[in-house]
Amino acid sequence: MTWISGYAEPIGSAFFYFLAAALVLAIPYLAWQYRRWGALDPARVWAQASWLLYLTCAWALVLMPFPEDSCARDVSPQLEPFNWLALARAQSGDGYALLANPNVVMFIFNIALLFPFGVYLRRWFGRGVITTVLLGFALSLTFEVTQLTANFGIYPCTYRQFNVDDLMANTTGALLGWLLAPLIVFIPRRGAPTEPDRGVTVPRRALSLLIDYIGALLVALAWSTVSETYSLPLPGAPLAWTLFAMTWAVPLITGGRTPGQFAVGIRMESKTGYRRNPLRLLVRWALVWGPYPAVLAFMRAAGTNPTTAALVAVVLLGLWLLLLLTTRLHETLSRTRTVVDQRASRKAATSVGSVGKI
Repeated sequence: MTWISGYAEPIGSAFFYFLAAALVLAIPYLAWQYRRWGALDPARVWAQASWLLYLTCAWALVLMPFPEDSCARDVSPQLEPFNWLALARAQSGDGYALLANPNVVMFIFNIALLFPFGVYLRRWFGRGVITTVLLGFALSLTFEVTQLTANFGIYPCTYRQFNVDDLMANTTGALLGWLLAPLIVFIPRRGAPTEPDRGVTVPRRALSLLIDYIGALLVALAWSTVSETYSLPLPGAPLAWTLFAMTWAVPLITGGRTPGQFAVGIRMESKTGYRRNPLRLLVRWALVWGPYPAVLAFMRAAGTNPTTAALVAVVLLGLWLLLLLTTRLHETLSRTRTVVDQRASRKAATSVGSVGKI
């Protein structure tokens, strides 16, 4: 059925755009979750990710597929209510043929388009029926205006029809979604109990290390680019230097927080209380980040056999991460510890307390 295949391309494109957005936003999103809530709540992550995916699919269905020539056919607005039913009866008569008519199917699909919208507004956002209907109508009107204006003037001619029946169907879909939302249990309620703060968990610690490494990598890249552009002297191993600055010097200034630790709401302190002790932080830095430049140096030394060097490097890095994340050896030897940042935890407690059950 060709009209079904017409939906496959927009939905496939929406999944691609969603995955691309997820890859870009995953790290800042997870860091924000830790800093605001103190832990990752799988229900919250699922609700927000599925909401983003739904909106992406909805907009893709409205706008795509994009035409090669938007002026190939004349598309005029359809302003007569229930025109879909008159067309279906004229083409199919009554009975099963009427139900299978593309006009009927299209109307049902337009109801289904905003059905999840109503479900999310009730279960996750806690909106009432009137607000849901008004927001559903507003979203549908935005869709129709986008089509009427050829994507706000991006295309020279209108290639999708402004249809008052679509407004009616979309708004009805939002209302039905709100009414049936109690049955859609796989969309969580926002007021459901949140996962308690588990402190400095392994995923939280790993995310802070990843943010520090990516930050140091970007700074090193910018440093190298500027040095090459303006012929400035550049010391060897700029990544090692930027890692050293971000994970040893910066915590001395910020009260024991690297950029990654600040992002996820944790910090370092002495086991007897935080003091700006450069030597302890230096020992900790050597134990946490020292193996990384050592592995890089090994790879350069074994350059005659790059495949073997790369395999050995992966094994060494894996063992280093396993030891680092699953033990506290570096904290024991440096007499430091990682704790939840009290400023971030107070914000998290306030935020959790303000969320009520729907």
